[in-house]
Amino acid sequence: MISEISSTTKSGDRLTIDITNPYESGVAVKEITGLGPVKADISTDGFALLDGAFLKGIRVGTRTVVLTLIPWGTDIQELRLKCYSHFGVGETITLGVTTDWLNVHSDFIVESVEPNIFSERQEIQVSLLGLDPYWKSSATQIQKVVGFNDNTPTFEFPFFSQDNRKLKFGDMTNSSGKDIRYLGDYPAGVTITVEFLGTVSNLILSNTTFNETMSISRAGNFYAGESIVVDTRPGKKSITHQARGRKSYITGVLAPGSTWIQMHPGINTIALQYAGGVDDVNVSMEYDTLYRGI
Repeated sequence: MISEISSTTKSGDRLTIDITNPYESGVAVKEITGLGPVKADISTDGFALLDGAFLKGIRVGTRTVVLTLIPWGTDIQELRLKCYSHFGVGETITLGVTTDWLNVHSDFIVESVEPNIFSERQEIQVSLLGLDPYWKSSATQIQKVVGFNDNTPTFEFPFFSQDNRKLKFGDMTNSSGKDIRYLGDYPAGVTITVEFLGTVSNLILSNTTFNETMSISRAGNFYAGESIVVDTRPGKKSITHQARGRKSYITGVLAPGSTWIQMHPGINTIALQYAGGVDDVNVSMEYDTLYRGI
């Protein structure tokens, strides 16, 4: 059950409407449409000599939410103007929705605000257009990925060298993983920050549960004091390198065949592999939990 909706303007002004207590805000909600999953646009094309069609692509369109509001109080004109100020036509607002299970939000452009002023019971219909079809959890998830200290000792027998080959007693590549439960119902991109505390090379980030691997092949090493930020969010995919106060984009170091990792519904095992010392990296992840509908 929906218990509360809110509208927050760019300036930070917030209108909170308690569904069960309209007297507090002076506004009652009669109806809301457009909160469920957005319809997908499926593109197909027919065969020249065969029955049926083949799939060209699938995309999810924009979201339209329509609110029917009722000014609830003695001074109807004042309450109507209050709605106008919090739903400014042409402005971008953040619409928040709180239910028994979720607390989510999304950004919308106010398309129209239409009151029926001469009706006995005045209503205001607010139409909102969301360019992003997904709802975001109001709490951004930040995960500290630790424990990359699993050196794998290896031995080769017999104990002598042949043809100038050195004996191998240990593998200096560190690797480990962390299980993260993603509660959303739609995959989300992540922002991964890797801080280097020593000399590191051959960096590989992966979501082993879904076979997604990003191999960062740089000509030189990463050194203490440097960091990289890997952003895998759609429309914002990039790799940023920071060193000595300077920032540069190094997306080109991503090896061919790499797949930008995402968080998928359920358990995700995020793994890091690199050549370097046990305590030479510090990794954190940040992501939004996305929902198709409420």
